[in-house]
Amino acid sequence: MKSGNSKQVVPNFEDTMYKLRNEGLTNLFLYYYTNPDTFFKILDNRCIKTSKYENVNDLDEANLDCLECWPRRFEIEKYIRKNCHFISFVQDYKKYNVTIEGTQHPRMWAQYGQNNEGVCLILNRKELLRKCRLIRGQNAVMTGKISYRWSKYFDEESKDINNFCNNSSIEDILKKYGKHIFLTKHKDWEQEHEMRLCLMDNRGKDLINIDGCIEGICLGNKFMDSSERIVKLAKTLDITNEKFGNPITLDAFGVIASTIGSYDAWPIHPNIDVKISSIINSLNKLIMKTI
Repeated sequence: MKSGNSKQVVPNFEDTMYKLRNEGLTNLFLYYYTNPDTFFKILDNRCIKTSKYENVNDLDEANLDCLECWPRRFEIEKYIRKNCHFISFVQDYKKYNVTIEGTQHPRMWAQYGQNNEGVCLILNRKELLRKCRLIRGQNAVMTGKISYRWSKYFDEESKDINNFCNNSSIEDILKKYGKHIFLTKHKDWEQEHEMRLCLMDNRGKDLINIDGCIEGICLGNKFMDSSERIVKLAKTLDITNEKFGNPITLDAFGVIASTIGSYDAWPIHPNIDVKISSIINSLNKLIMKTI
């Protein structure tokens, strides 16, 4: 059954890249890197799973007691670990007045994209935030760029922090100090150019629906080395396009290619169509021989 969304927007990779490269819309997109297995799950249910703060890989970021307020420090930390979760995205940025696209991150492809076998989802920033706030509530969603510092500890006087924290609700404490707690990482990570979406509610829902937010899908350079993944992609698209009001076709896909000085993304559908047809024909021949 198709969703009740009457807006039929079929993403097109060439259109997405045109908007970015010719209009310089560096705040239009968010980029989410993942491995092939997780990508197929996302494609199947159009949802991204959030992360908990107990699972972060930066010790400075995991330091949730940076408020140093006594005696509520442990109460606040327990609340954060139980109720707060987040999703990390890459964003476009400018260097020497040139826009560097979110897909052009060798480190991200290696670290989060399963060594170039994974996928980078290109999402509409405005639509994603609108959808999250509509579902979760305006006050439950906080977004912002990560601030990269050598230390997460506050510059503010500890006595002022203590006075506020010991006389305020945890919700008010997080409203006041949340950006510092949730949007600060060690300076060694600053090349990731991360933008984060934080969820402050306690409803226990760890999935964010992104149907209607996908602008393009960029495959890693090694994604199509696996014939199994190509066939699975073709079959999954046939199934999922019947379930959602915003269909995704092969026109939405691009592939990353290494060029001199950068990683460039190009439309993929002419090449992948040929590969899919060839693989499926070979499988059909093999099946006929065994019957």
